[in-house]
Amino acid sequence: MSVSGDQSLWNGLCLIPASLLQYFTLTSMGWMLAEALHMHQQLISVFVQPETKFMMKRMILTWGALKILNISDV
Repeated sequence: MSVSGDQSLWNGLCLIPASLLQYFTLTSMGWMLAEALHMHQQLISVFVQPETKFMMKRMILTWGALKILNISDV
């Protein structure tokens, strides 16, 4: 098999790690945002009622919404 002979194979092989790299970078940033919101809620917003199902909402946001963004970007 020639290296230059099958460009579609190489494009597909390059697309997978690039997509995974982008997804994991976005999820890392999303979790940093979720942690910052959590720290703000715990330290600054003293008189506000605690939010119900905080982690479930943040998990859906960081893993699910960013996955949709990553798929639409490819």
